[in-house]
Amino acid sequence: HFLFLAKLTEQPQSRLGIVVAKKKVRRAHERNRVKRLARESFRLHQQQLTLDIVVMPKMGIETVPNAELHQQLQFAWQKLQRLAKKHQKIAPSLQK
Repeated sequence: HFLFLAKLTEQPQSRLGIVVAKKKVRRAHERNRVKRLARESFRLHQQQLTLDIVVMPKMGIETVPNAELHQQLQFAWQKLQRLAKKHQKIAPSLQK
């Protein structure tokens, strides 16, 4: 239910950007709910991440319960970190 863009960072802290288009999630309270869940999940995992991440929810996310969204985000943070480390090992010269 999400699209993620991620890039390794050399900053001391990871950063999060959230883009929730009105076209994808019509009601403001649902857009706010998705942003709030993403921010909280990121805050809990921020110490383990070395990435700058942009989160973009897809259509239909307003029907997904909070617990499931939180679980999806938790899995995504771990997978993004794993993929970033793998990419760093393959192409360390491309990181600059």
